[in-house]
Amino acid sequence: MLDQTRSRPPAPDWSAALSHGTVLSCRFPLSPDRPEPDAPPLPCLVLDIETLGGRRVALIAPGVPRPDTRQRGYAIDIADGAELVRAGLWHPIRFLADKRLLISVGNTGIFPARHGTAPVLGRLSGASFERMNAVRARLHAERDIAAERRRDRDTARRHRTAPAIPHHLPARSIPSQRSA
Repeated sequence: MLDQTRSRPPAPDWSAALSHGTVLSCRFPLSPDRPEPDAPPLPCLVLDIETLGGRRVALIAPGVPRPDTRQRGYAIDIADGAELVRAGLWHPIRFLADKRLLISVGNTGIFPARHGTAPVLGRLSGASFERMNAVRARLHAERDIAAERRRDRDTARRHRTAPAIPHHLPARSIPSQRSA
């Protein structure tokens, strides 16, 4: 007897193809441990993908409606029509890399997939992709500088000697105990 049921091929794992520049629909959490289940999904930008402790994590930046046209600090703006379409967005947006958060890629509370679809909206391109790379370079440089400072501080602590007794202080005598 033949099996008449049709099996669907497994859906490709959307998280396996994540890379910097991917725009996702996610519930940006206020803390990495507690996603807000009632929060509406926001567009978020993947700044980096890393493996920490055997788990894949993403460094994401939330997107907010763009209030003005000036680039500030760690902001990554998308306003060009063609770039918006490639990113899967409908209106100009600003990704706030200074509000970035490192979260687990497998967290379904943060990355809700509806009806079997992936939360991937699109990818950055053009000037916004270049701006993201400039922000990423700055973040990586700051991380490297901080790591170097920690190494220098740890090395200095290991090589620190006990403070010497100053020679200008008189030596204290130990009182002798007299036997009675």
